[in-house]
Amino acid sequence: MRNSDLLARLGGLLMLVSAAWNVVAAVAWILSFFLFLVGFLWVIPLVLAFVQIGIALVSLAFGNHRAVVAGPLIGLFVSLCNLNVPAMMLELLNLGLMVGSSVARAAEDRGA
Repeated sequence: MRNSDLLARLGGLLMLVSAAWNVVAAVAWILSFFLFLVGFLWVIPLVLAFVQIGIALVSLAFGNHRAVVAGPLIGLFVSLCNLNVPAMMLELLNLGLMVGSSVARAAEDRGA
């Protein structure tokens, strides 16, 4: 297994953890603001967190691919919307792993 795939799979595992945390936070925001009729606004981060879970599962299954950097970027947006600082820190770590995975794949393809 290539190093780039290992980095992408490790990032995918951490992305699953942070995305699940964001799903819980978004549901909490939806439930807490339901009576104020603004809770529906957190449906957008909730849907994006499920998109991030899909990207994480693809990253876990196949390793490095073109869309691996999109997952942590989506997660950063969702974490900012949810005011979820611990998930934001995990997303920054994920972003570093995914960028490192892309750089490692480019180096492997060059034969270095």
